[in-house]
Amino acid sequence: MKILQKFAVFTQLLLGVFVLISSATASADPTTNVARLSYIDGAVTYSPSGVDNWAYAKLNHPLITGDRLWVDANARAELQLGSATFRLWSNFSAHCNNNY
Repeated sequence: MKILQKFAVFTQLLLGVFVLISSATASADPTTNVARLSYIDGAVTYSPSGVDNWAYAKLNHPLITGDRLWVDANARAELQLGSATFRLWSNFSAHCNNNY
């Protein structure tokens, strides 16, 4: 009987450790390689990774590896990546890659 109780306590302890590790992983911050459009003025479009269609970008839209961005004539945008801010001007084209 004592062996069964020890086994039950050990199993509960092991399950508790697994739950703690799982919840810590699930609540971790997303990858830092995500940029966001913090300012848009004019026609700014993007194409998600693996898609050939372009759509108008929206404020705070996340950009990840493989996404493409186009700032049209007389347009401006601001892209934030971590603590860096990039101000983009007319006729600017960018392709997000993972070389940073």
